[in-house]
Amino acid sequence: MKRNAEMALAQDLNRSPLLSLSTIIEKDKNAYYNGLNKASQLNSDITDWVKWFVDSVLLAQKEAAQKVDFVLKKAKFWEKHQHTELNERQKKVLNKLFTAGSDGFEGGLSAKKYISITSSSKATATRDLGDLVEKGCLYRLKSGGRNARYGVVLPD
Repeated sequence: MKRNAEMALAQDLNRSPLLSLSTIIEKDKNAYYNGLNKASQLNSDITDWVKWFVDSVLLAQKEAAQKVDFVLKKAKFWEKHQHTELNERQKKVLNKLFTAGSDGFEGGLSAKKYISITSSSKATATRDLGDLVEKGCLYRLKSGGRNARYGVVLPD
């Protein structure tokens, strides 16, 4: 049923849907099935079900727009830094950050996470992170205390 709803919404586009209604429904399956069961009863008012479904479609559209925005920012980032000298460790970490999605790593990128990803020494991680900040790829987060944390500088 969930996949059928996505396809019905996309049928006029002649391509797969960009939004993922099934992801939204999966987040609260109980509400989906309870609403569906209630709406399928004879002589039942389906207003609540239609409202829930429309709200879910709108939320899926917002999430899809955020994903597209992130992909565009990621492309602009790599376009901006296409001539920036980055070593393989730095590229690997930046790609990991982008793979993590628009929220990046929870709490930001730390030297410890950098070391874990690259199998480098603490000195190398610290030097690489400083270099990434200097090159405008990363910025230092205000939180983090003694242990510096970093986020990706995404173009507007």
